[in-house]
Amino acid sequence: RHAAWPDEVTRRLAQPLPSYVLPPLDPAHAAAPHGGGPLEVGLVRGIDLSADRDGEWALLPDGRATWTLQLRATGARGVRLRLHGWRSGMTLYLESLSGQERRRIGSSHPSLEGEVWTPIIFEDEVRLCVVMEGAAPPSLRITGVGHLHTVPQGGGVGTPALCCHRDVNCYPAWQDEADGVAAVWAVNDGSLTFCSGFMLTRAGGAMDFTPLFATATHCGVTGSNVHTVSVGWGFESRPGVGGTTPCNSGTELNPAAGTLDCTNDCNFCSGAPVGWANVDQTPAAVRLVRDLDTDWTLLGLVLDKDFLPSTDVEFLGWNAGTMSNGASATCIHHPAGDFKRVSFGQKANNNGDNASAGCTNADFYRIDWNVGLTQPGSSGSPLLGASGSVRGLLSCTACELNGMGNCDVHCNLNNPRGDYGRLDEVYPLVQPYLDPPNPVYVHSSANDGAGTPGNPFGNVYRGLYSVIEGGTVYIDADAYGESWVCDKAMLLTVTTPGSGSAVIGN
Repeated sequence: RHAAWPDEVTRRLAQPLPSYVLPPLDPAHAAAPHGGGPLEVGLVRGIDLSADRDGEWALLPDGRATWTLQLRATGARGVRLRLHGWRSGMTLYLESLSGQERRRIGSSHPSLEGEVWTPIIFEDEVRLCVVMEGAAPPSLRITGVGHLHTVPQGGGVGTPALCCHRDVNCYPAWQDEADGVAAVWAVNDGSLTFCSGFMLTRAGGAMDFTPLFATATHCGVTGSNVHTVSVGWGFESRPGVGGTTPCNSGTELNPAAGTLDCTNDCNFCSGAPVGWANVDQTPAAVRLVRDLDTDWTLLGLVLDKDFLPSTDVEFLGWNAGTMSNGASATCIHHPAGDFKRVSFGQKANNNGDNASAGCTNADFYRIDWNVGLTQPGSSGSPLLGASGSVRGLLSCTACELNGMGNCDVHCNLNNPRGDYGRLDEVYPLVQPYLDPPNPVYVHSSANDGAGTPGNPFGNVYRGLYSVIEGGTVYIDADAYGESWVCDKAMLLTVTTPGSGSAVIGN
């Protein structure tokens, strides 16, 4: 996003381009109720545009070629594109019609059998240029358009963030932890979904900057759609921007819904939130751990030069011990997909039955909120202890109604609470990444594993996210059909010298 674009790409996108238009989305399709899973913020719409038939194909003087076109999803709050036929040597440049947003992905972008998803452009019309090797049009196609129908801070259908939330920037003591929390988009069964998530550091504060990122399993990120993940950084208020005082108490305004009538005081910074168009995105990840019992999913983000955020990003510390009843609790999150908020309370007990709330039925920490609360969209956000260490992640949000109807649209409610998947219970699964062995072992016939000689990883990429900076990964001689970005120093070697070669990729 921040690197200069080639002059030829800039010139191509400045010219009139072949244009394709999708009609407005049927409002009935954009108003599906939240059903206990991730928050739906958009739908995937079918389209079929091919490089050998549509758009404009042109050869460059250096022998490369470009494919350019313009596409509009009428009325969308944002647009993502699904491409098939992605291959090595391709680079995609995507910009909004206004020119205010620019995103790009390179050939190292994770794909699933040649399928990739672009980052989000928060307008309804985009201009695209793909630069590639070869003189003949490849079998590259645009096969889907992700149509965002809900962006709470910019309007759209859906439940807005409630007025009794607290703006995290009114609490400077929690700013470091806030910088580790991010938004998470994914594609789930034809829907674009939204959750929260957070970065995690290594044991003992060892900072080799391995990009480990946690979110909730019910947010729907699996091995088959992890390539659709896009993580958004720094969507929060900016004190002093659009306002004159740093914090207020009273009734918070929502641009989409107007003033919500609340009995609770609100606390928010009057600075206008940064727009989604200015939020850095990391649209690339691999799945490391997915556990249904605790609702924990651990991802490895792909941070190449195109995806490094310009905002501060903190790696959160953690505590895998058991959290005591009565202990103070803090959660930093994106309620309803809105800008970053904070909630304060205490641990009530260990709750083992969430089936009635549409959440995973397992052993959770029950947190009672004194200040603020959580909503759909907050799922996957961290439960923080008094020291700021991660103790769990949000799986379920609930409240008792006070004669006011749906707790998603009213703040005057009793006993708002959240249920959190416990880090102490998922720790054996995430320990190979948070407190990794050295050396790390990989064997092609293994499963997820723990990276040890007796329980090796089954994929090289798991070893790369586990091994410490400067450590060693022992790989059994075999063929590993993988591709990934290596972003730290390490030694890769065959486990048994003389046993053959470990071949990675094609």
